[in-house]
Amino acid sequence: MAILCGTGGVGKTTTSAALALAAALDGRRVGLITIDPARRLATSLGLNQLRSEPQSLNAHIEKEVGKGKLKGSLSAMMLDSENTFYKFLKKVGGAEIHDKFRDSTLFEVIAGNFGGAHDFLAMEKLYELHSSGKFDLLVLDTPPARHTLDFLDAPEHIEKFFDDRIFAWFLTDPRTSGIAERVRAKGAKVALGVLEKLTGEGVIKDFVSLSPHIYQVKNAFVERQKHIRNLLTSERAGAVFVSSPTDLSRGEARPFLQDAQAKGIEILAFIVNRSLRHLAPEEEPRGLKSVPLPVADNYRRLRFLVKEEEKNLRLLQELAGRSGGSKPPVLTAPELEKDVHDLPGLLTLAEILS
Repeated sequence: MAILCGTGGVGKTTTSAALALAAALDGRRVGLITIDPARRLATSLGLNQLRSEPQSLNAHIEKEVGKGKLKGSLSAMMLDSENTFYKFLKKVGGAEIHDKFRDSTLFEVIAGNFGGAHDFLAMEKLYELHSSGKFDLLVLDTPPARHTLDFLDAPEHIEKFFDDRIFAWFLTDPRTSGIAERVRAKGAKVALGVLEKLTGEGVIKDFVSLSPHIYQVKNAFVERQKHIRNLLTSERAGAVFVSSPTDLSRGEARPFLQDAQAKGIEILAFIVNRSLRHLAPEEEPRGLKSVPLPVADNYRRLRFLVKEEEKNLRLLQELAGRSGGSKPPVLTAPELEKDVHDLPGLLTLAEILS
């Protein structure tokens, strides 16, 4: 598994598609997943839209590269959180629990109030595809963020969100005769009334009726997320950090490196898009002194930026290597004349990164 991380505007989605395409052309069975709600991945692949389940792009690619040149296969999808959630419910609780949850409004409440629910459900989809055995490589395009590995904390977040004491307090039986229980029930009634106004009519009723099953779902989800975390921190997975010269100079990679090392995720590679190296590869190229002064000054300014880019990359490699592993490789993609928005452009980028 390769998890592509990075801030916004660095070409992460396009890079994800290019790496997946390169691996497919090389003979791998590749699954490409985006959890970014923006539709940039479909655009990069030259498609109008992506489905919520893996769809084969083999015919689409072979039409461009020619029959027989695609040695592997490539399937792509865009995460549908709701569909993934209900599929998971059916696995852990059967059709009855699935139907009860589906008839309620709890998914919308949880998704709207539980930070990171979208990312955590993406991990569930990733695990599902991994378990299917249909792919040699899974490439995950994550949403733009500085701290892109927070989904590894999913089990702890879920347990806090569904805290047993909170359930016990809200689900107190108001018919009990104990004074303390009556006070608690009265407090619960007031609190539930407030929540009813915030979440909408019927939500609390759904919550109470589903409470016996929520424990089961919570425990199953926490257990699954632990398996996913073990998988992502194993030798079979790692993260690729996508950046740009501008982001490198701002130190945007440091939070990612700190997260990766703290969580035990291997860094597979750094990819720098829009690199300037090709524009000023030498310190003092032959003939520089004979060109007009403005041209020479422009080259030296570019060379200064290239040296800064290289310095920042060396620093990143050193930081990444301090965890005891080897220094991850650095791949660079030059600033292209046009943005990649179709399959031919993606093939060009795939070739550069191969």
